[in-house]
Amino acid sequence: MNILHISDIHYRCEYTAPANGYERMLGKMRDPLHLLTASLERALADNAVDLLVISGDLCDEGSVRDYQTLRTAIDTLTGGLPVVITPGNHDNKAALREGWLGEEASDAPYCIAWDCEQFSLLSFDSSSHGEPNGAIDARTLTWLADNLSARAEQPLLLLTHHHFDEKQAVIPALNPGRAFWALLEVYAPLAILNGHTHHHASGLVHDIPYHTADGMSFCGENLMDGRIRFEEKIGYNLYTIEDGRITCVKTETMSGGRVIDILRSEEHTSELQSHVMI
Repeated sequence: MNILHISDIHYRCEYTAPANGYERMLGKMRDPLHLLTASLERALADNAVDLLVISGDLCDEGSVRDYQTLRTAIDTLTGGLPVVITPGNHDNKAALREGWLGEEASDAPYCIAWDCEQFSLLSFDSSSHGEPNGAIDARTLTWLADNLSARAEQPLLLLTHHHFDEKQAVIPALNPGRAFWALLEVYAPLAILNGHTHHHASGLVHDIPYHTADGMSFCGENLMDGRIRFEEKIGYNLYTIEDGRITCVKTETMSGGRVIDILRSEEHTSELQSHVMI
């Protein structure tokens, strides 16, 4: 089974007048649907795909209409492939539930289990709106423990938004606490899939394979002089699961070399820093 992993689309139908450096940068981007369309068309033309996962920040402070528009576009592009998502810190969960899922609006954590014959995928909500670094509370940890236990005999994947590796970005990685890692040590997931940094990465965290996807909107590069250069760069990861093992068979990054904006230190915010390479 092949899994296509994308992340951090930051979609809005319309971007607001800039109130800060981050909003100014967003307003200079090309329509994220243009980038998303180009990436998905290429990925699906070159690879057989059975499942699409999106690791958060589908929209950027999005409205119900934003989520509806994005969902329609993705369903059209993928021909109705199964899609599993997790929210990011820029996602409005009430609008996401109503616009993307067609559910009643709610700010409650969004955690779901997606099961198939070969494995189970647990979408674990690490986001807290307005908290760039993410948060895990008792509700989500209890949900994780219950769903890991219920699928103890099944190969497991964990989908989150936030990164766990301190080396990936300027801001600290999410520290989920000892109870989180103790659970994963017992149930040994095949891999953790995440986004948030807008830069692909692969490695191990607590001896668990760990894969981050590029963003679908922008990426930031630290110029080491108090400035951050934001570029138009997108990409995806492709995994295959066979015989209870996951392999990242492709990471493709696409860049036209377009610089969106360069922000100086006085314009930096924690939101910006979360997307910047050290």
